[in-house]
Amino acid sequence: MADAGLSPSPRPHHQRAASVCSGFAAVTHPVCTGPMAQEPRVLADILCKIEWSVRREERRMDLDTAQPIQPGLVRADYAEPSVFRPEGLLREARRQRNLPAGDVPAVCPLDPDGDIVRWLQQSGEGRVLDSWACYHTQLWQTEVAGMPIGVVGNAVGAPFAVLVAEELFASGCELVVSITSAGQLDPNLTLPATILVDHALRGDGASY
Repeated sequence: MADAGLSPSPRPHHQRAASVCSGFAAVTHPVCTGPMAQEPRVLADILCKIEWSVRREERRMDLDTAQPIQPGLVRADYAEPSVFRPEGLLREARRQRNLPAGDVPAVCPLDPDGDIVRWLQQSGEGRVLDSWACYHTQLWQTEVAGMPIGVVGNAVGAPFAVLVAEELFASGCELVVSITSAGQLDPNLTLPATILVDHALRGDGASY
């Protein structure tokens, strides 16, 4: 195996990588009953790639250990306000795109799947709000029971949704609700179903 950015690892690393590969082979052996069982070279190639990946990761960890973070680069200001404010992003977007000033509706659903926005486009029940100054999205304004709402489509992923939500709040929004689809885990749930989520486990650093 050769890689331009990876020199051969010391013997202990190779032994650890080999043990990982051996464990992988033992785990996967019961399912290797098809063509792969007749082609040892295929399995050998897979193990070789796994070994290379393990060695590369161990090399990266060694480099991280050998080069500790300098004290001046350690972050300790997590309670400080952000330097990049949504008001600044909106101001610059409005200036660069020559957009008029204006607030968004008080209630704004996020539509990650884009289904609501597509319906508003096809039915003619909504219009694009020209004063919405987000660089990456459009805001479609419509009415529900006489109350104006603004729908932002395709805000996929928690970090992007947080960015859009902060810009909405800075533009006069008071309530953001994300309306999207999800997979089913409970076999007793009758579909279609509408679920109102008031809390959830998080692991991405931006959800709440």
